Amino acid sequence: MSGGCGQSYAILVKRLAGDGEPGVVERRYTDFLQLYQTVRRRFPTAVAQISFPRKALLGNFSLEVIQSRSTVFQNLLAGLHASHQPELAEFLFRRELTESHTILKEARFEEAAAMLKNVYLIQEKVLEELSYDTYYTLCLLVASLNAVDDAPQAQRFAEIALHYVDRYQTSEMTLPLLTLCTRLWWCVAGYRNSRKEIWLEEEKKLIFHQDNMPAHKCVLAMVELRNLRNDFLGHPLYSLDLAPSDFHLFPQLNKFVSGKRFVSNEEVDRAVDEYFNSLILEKRWTKCVEVK
Repeated sequence: MSGGCGQSYAILVKRLAGDGEPGVVERRYTDFLQLYQTVRRRFPTAVAQISFPRKALLGNFSLEVIQSRSTVFQNLLAGLHASHQPELAEFLFRRELTESHTILKEARFEEAAAMLKNVYLIQEKVLEELSYDTYYTLCLLVASLNAVDDAPQAQRFAEIALHYVDRYQTSEMTLPLLTLCTRLWWCVAGYRNSRKEIWLEEEKKLIFHQDNMPAHKCVLAMVELRNLRNDFLGHPLYSLDLAPSDFHLFPQLNKFVSGKRFVSNEEVDRAVDEYFNSLILEKRWTKCVEVK
């Protein structure tokens, strides 16, 4: 840890010397003070051996004060890491992660990619293995790198994200990630990756029910749908029998989950998957299309 201009302290997050690329974050004295006070209030024994330095009226910028504080701050972070305090993770990356989400909404993808990469380098060192927070960050990072046409780096982090897919198959991030991976492998190496192809084509195969709105039938829309490799369901014009999402799908889903209580997002995902797996909509659509 090192102190800099305006008493901003740079924190290098790494496992061992020479162990890959470290994450780097800057925090001020007030940030450390807030962390110390929060942990002391919730888990006083975790910081019982820490003598937190007070802020002086004069001399806060002296080299001696900065070095002394750096040592205390380093001991504080090391102690919190050793005792697995969740406040440490929040302290190290939550601010930058929130800011990166704001930047993404403004389509500033290059800035977002740099920030998300640093957040990932911290998360993979301080969070549990295969943490969903890390997976989520990786997915956003891959998408940001792809948006600025940095395909090699996007592929690099996509490879890492693929190690999380088996655990988070039902996540909202997984299908977009795998779809993007397929494009990246074509772009970088010119070949398909069998694992992603099989998962996309067999586990998450989609049949797209296309209507006839001009915006949905324009060239750009059709090209994008073809890139996603969805199967298309042709149908007679304006067939009310082929609008299950309006007249059948979601009202029945409402009845299916009525009276049930869910305590986690995973339970909701499983219930919705169970409902959709019980349907035979494809046969219904085929019957309607074949009727002359």
